[in-house]
Amino acid sequence: MRNLPLLYPIPRSVVRLPGTLPADAPLTQTLDPAFDPGKGGDEAYRLRLADGAIALSARTATGLRWAAATLAQIRAQCGRELPCLAIEDAPAFAHRGFMLDISRDRVPTLKTLMELVELIVSLKGNRLQLYIEHTLAYAGHEEVWRNASPLTLAELAALDAFAAARGVALDANQNCLGHTERWLKHPRYAALGEVDRPRMHDGRWYLEPSTLCPLDERSFALVEDLLRQQVPKTSGEFLNIGCDEPWDLGLGRSQAACAAEGRGRIFSRWVTRVAALAQQLGKTPQYWCDPHPNEDDGLPRDLLALVWGYEYDEDFATRTAAHRAAGRRVWVAPGTGTWNSFTGRTSYRRANLTRASAQACAAEGFLLTEWGDNGHQQAWPFTLVGL
Repeated sequence: MRNLPLLYPIPRSVVRLPGTLPADAPLTQTLDPAFDPGKGGDEAYRLRLADGAIALSARTATGLRWAAATLAQIRAQCGRELPCLAIEDAPAFAHRGFMLDISRDRVPTLKTLMELVELIVSLKGNRLQLYIEHTLAYAGHEEVWRNASPLTLAELAALDAFAAARGVALDANQNCLGHTERWLKHPRYAALGEVDRPRMHDGRWYLEPSTLCPLDERSFALVEDLLRQQVPKTSGEFLNIGCDEPWDLGLGRSQAACAAEGRGRIFSRWVTRVAALAQQLGKTPQYWCDPHPNEDDGLPRDLLALVWGYEYDEDFATRTAAHRAAGRRVWVAPGTGTWNSFTGRTSYRRANLTRASAQACAAEGFLLTEWGDNGHQQAWPFTLVGL
């Protein structure tokens, strides 16, 4: 038996006490509204294994759930004889989420997604997003998802119910501006694009048309249709509208408007409009804040910024502080560092995750992202290492 079990996430305080006790020692759970271990609020807990008994205490049922999750990790590693321990723990972030890309060639089965929910619970996470471009079986858009093994709306609703019953919120997610190449390649949708032909981006990447034209009312009608279909199937309070990397913006149909008003103004106007729709649908809108921001001062204040970045030396602090100063809610969104690889990049991942938490600047959420760029080549176990 190890002197100390490996616990994830690492608790704030773990003290080894003398002796051991049997795994089936008497167990008590105390729900005490006055319980206050300091930082951590309603999700804080205390776990004590000593004097022949196991005691869990917390202010809320959620705190007791996390205490039980820690106890389960200890039992799984230590077998029939447990070390005596005193543990106090509380989350650093109110929202602890995982986002899985299901749009780049690999769509998990509902069974696999339910197993993922249970893993998130075991690691004391409380949110899940599925990054969606075209792999949800939206009614009326069969030609886009027909050959993509999509998740159905009924499966999304079933996943939501399964997650909610375990304390994990499933948040809606639909990219609403860039990364729409899988829509624009079909004749029925091609006219909605900002550009009508492939091009080289930054002299390095060959890109098919991938950005909706924000001046086209038909673009907004499409986005509205998709959101009105997806949102009722998810009970999480957030809707991630994406809008990252609109590579084509200002290079085609909106070129004159971007030249006259500024590309940031055109981008912000579109994001504002989609965010307002999200609010009409009862959700708090989130968007991806690019490392080279597209927005201008017209971006609404009641929009939650997801400050993403995946490099080992990523600067999360500058953008996070800027959005906080503007009065916006902020999450940091680092990554598992596995995409475009078979086995991932361990040193990059570790440095990236460390910087995201260290530079969070009062961010209220931490969203770990797992992308599938160029076909999700990475094997699933390497994703789990990142988690």
